[in-house]
Amino acid sequence: MVVSAAVVFLVVYQDTGTQLRTEIDQDISGDTIQLLQSVNTLSGQSPARIASAAARYIRAQPYNATSTLLFVLTPGGQHVSNHPELFGGGPPEDETEAEQQVENAEGRKLLVPRIGYSTAQVPDVGHTRIFEKRAYVGNVQIIAGAGEPLSLVDRAQHGVARAFVLAGAVVLLLALVASYLAGARVSAPLRGMAQVAARVDAGDLGPRMEISGDRRDEVKVLADAFNRMLDRLSEAFASQREFVADASHELRTPLTVIRGQLEVLAAQENPSSAEVMRVEHLVQAEILRVSRLVDDLLVLAQAERTDFLRAETIDVRPFVTELWDGMSLTADRRFELVPSSTGHSRPTRTASPRRCGISPATRSSTQMSTTASCTST
Repeated sequence: MVVSAAVVFLVVYQDTGTQLRTEIDQDISGDTIQLLQSVNTLSGQSPARIASAAARYIRAQPYNATSTLLFVLTPGGQHVSNHPELFGGGPPEDETEAEQQVENAEGRKLLVPRIGYSTAQVPDVGHTRIFEKRAYVGNVQIIAGAGEPLSLVDRAQHGVARAFVLAGAVVLLLALVASYLAGARVSAPLRGMAQVAARVDAGDLGPRMEISGDRRDEVKVLADAFNRMLDRLSEAFASQREFVADASHELRTPLTVIRGQLEVLAAQENPSSAEVMRVEHLVQAEILRVSRLVDDLLVLAQAERTDFLRAETIDVRPFVTELWDGMSLTADRRFELVPSSTGHSRPTRTASPRRCGISPATRSSTQMSTTASCTST
């Protein structure tokens, strides 16, 4: 804003000075033409008569702060002006002798014609815009000129500068206040979000980014997206903990069976070959079960793939039998076999603590089902 205001100030400052100088140029050129017209009727007269007529016209318009400076240069050194000290030579008034000598030197420079527009330092006037025009009155060549001080231009430009400084300061102050409020509105929730992110980075998934409901900007969108990401992370960690717990439980069961069977076998002094074969069969089955669990864990590691799930038809009876063999050896339980939700047969209940019975009426339906379960009651 400061740079933009500076550019605008320079443009307005220069344009103000240019417009005022243009108006001054038009005024002094018009005054010069009128001065020449007042002496054009003296064609054929002597230079002294022409200078006298020009003096009468000029002295009728005395110079002051609001009027135009007029002068005529004629041959023979007869120079007339409505400013008594225009061409220097006056006695000191409010100036020192040195200052008066400087003004006299500046006045003598004006005796040298400069046709057209020029800018000169005029005694007791200051910086002045001057227009000089050469003309012939009969056979006499004269130089007529007019001038106006540039103090009006300086005052106008200084006024523009003061106005811009005051207005620019007020606008800049308001802009700073507005920018601070806007920045605080944006940065305050961002700082809160940064604190939440720091807590999440430390391992706490509980906090959420709280944004007022009346906001509909990008900060609200970012906070909602971050909160949804935290929800998914919480669910993922919860699922991971459940998975670890389930995997530990599933691995503990076959290990318990293997340890129990080995302890039973070790408790016998001379186990029979049949007993050894039975234990070997059970241990091999449980080892196979552990291997299958490990394979399942490896499969789950690829669960994010799009082609992960593939539907297959399996035989339920060997699956249930394997479940029974793995669960019935740890303790005496009462089991109930029920069909899946797609089955139409009523479940068969068995009271045997060591067998999971399947009646002929329900065997065909369980073989057609893709899932079944033995639940402990």
